[in-house]
Amino acid sequence: PKSYLLVLVTHVSPKMIVITMETAAIVTFETRLPLTAEHEVTITDCHLVRSIRSDFSLEKVDNFQTLREVYYFLHRPSSSGDTLRKADLLAKECEITYSLSYDDYFQIDTVFSVLLLGEMVLENSEITAAVGQKVTIAVHFTARDISETTVVWERKGQELDEWAEIPTGLLSYRSFTSDIDENGVMTATLLIQYLATTDVGDYRAIAWISNQRQTSGVINISLVDHTPDTQMISVFEGSSVVLSAEIVRDVDIESAELIHLEDMNTTTLSLPDNWLLPANLAYQLQNVMSPDSGRYMFRVRFNGGGKMILKEVLLRVKQYCRPPKRPANTIITKEDITDSENYQYTVQCDGDDFVFMFENQTGIVCDTETGQYTTNNGLTPCTYRKP
Repeated sequence: PKSYLLVLVTHVSPKMIVITMETAAIVTFETRLPLTAEHEVTITDCHLVRSIRSDFSLEKVDNFQTLREVYYFLHRPSSSGDTLRKADLLAKECEITYSLSYDDYFQIDTVFSVLLLGEMVLENSEITAAVGQKVTIAVHFTARDISETTVVWERKGQELDEWAEIPTGLLSYRSFTSDIDENGVMTATLLIQYLATTDVGDYRAIAWISNQRQTSGVINISLVDHTPDTQMISVFEGSSVVLSAEIVRDVDIESAELIHLEDMNTTTLSLPDNWLLPANLAYQLQNVMSPDSGRYMFRVRFNGGGKMILKEVLLRVKQYCRPPKRPANTIITKEDITDSENYQYTVQCDGDDFVFMFENQTGIVCDTETGQYTTNNGLTPCTYRKP
């Protein structure tokens, strides 16, 4: 043939390219013309897209010349300055024409569509919540096919200087996406079940739409001006313990509950009959065992909505070790260990007529976390002193 036009498109198909607000599509135009032909190229952009030529070459072989042009097609920012709302979102499409004319009377046209996706709207960019409160972050954006769309969430906060992906499958976080509606809009949601102080910081969504990346704006989560009291309690299994919290401010409370965060078991508490401050909320755990260990929090719900954590309690249920048998000719003593949750048994010989059989086995320590001794060696007996 005397001439041809080859359109090479990096994404989707030759007749349809996809761009997002953030990512461009790269299109290569290659045309073969007679060697002596004079040519001119024009590109008719649409209002959504602007084009930038990034590469150009002209190769002459035999009686033909091959023109090769590479263009970037990018989103053309709107000049209106209006704030985009979810109701304004719509998957947008327009046509672009690449025209090459030569020798004044020949013209080759190729027409292809550009689909603009990934326009994003934040449900909220600033969220203020209390520790223990359920927090929902949502981003609405345009997409084409749910099977070609994935979303990951990233966080940057007090312990993270750089953006880091939030792992999926955590009990405290849930991430899900909606179906695509009739306007080509879907919603990505991140649910924080119970807000912790370590959750404070910035969040953003990364959407991959038909292999094109789009990054949302930043959503900031901050804490209300309230820091719950914290308390650590250690008791041995089989004991009873009272968990309590004080209400020290005049607030309109509808209900109060105690939540065991290890198994999410929730107990509704009785509110005080009178509201003379400080008022006390209390709950007694009886015959505690190892499964009762872990974090507890007192949470109140306010009339008219909203929740707040009054207090966090870390309960450690210590386990006893089986008491050792008294070795021969010894006196055995149980002792607490200073600045430790563990305890120990020590022996001494029962009189001056005896000496230790094993000098390095005069004590054993009970690890109350496991209910096991820290060594397999037992306590030494004593034998008669040699004359």
